[in-house]
Amino acid sequence: MTDSEFLQQAKTRLLQLQGEQKQLHTKFAESFHRMNETRVRLVGLSGVLAAGLGLSIGYLITRR
Repeated sequence: MTDSEFLQQAKTRLLQLQGEQKQLHTKFAESFHRMNETRVRLVGLSGVLAAGLGLSIGYLITRR
């Protein structure tokens, strides 16, 4: 293998790796975005459940 062939193969592989890196970065960003949306929804749901529990307990206390 000559130096020019080696250099061409190295460049080709580097471009391929850069493409794979971009795909991985895109998948990671999408997964992180979905995970963040899920976290926000869970925080909201836990707040609603806590408020419901507080109202239920308040109702039971005042009812007695």
